[in-house]
Amino acid sequence: MVGEGGELRLDVSADMLRKQVTVMGSWTFFTIIQAECAPFMVDRKVDGDAVFSDRWLFEDAVEAYRRPDMQTTGKGVFVF
Repeated sequence: MVGEGGELRLDVSADMLRKQVTVMGSWTFFTIIQAECAPFMVDRKVDGDAVFSDRWLFEDAVEAYRRPDMQTTGKGVFVF
């Protein structure tokens, strides 16, 4: 689960402890963790395009930044 909003339901024993899963939460996404994400996604064949709910052009930046303030969007990315 990536992003603000939604729910995460799990059985701690079955979903975490028996699988030895680590769950992290943060309002920020440190550059060190960002650098670890790329090889993680490649190694596991994660569809990077599926991570983003919105794509924005630079000229639409005002709207792109307005949407999260309304809490009606997920993860967005600027495309060049």
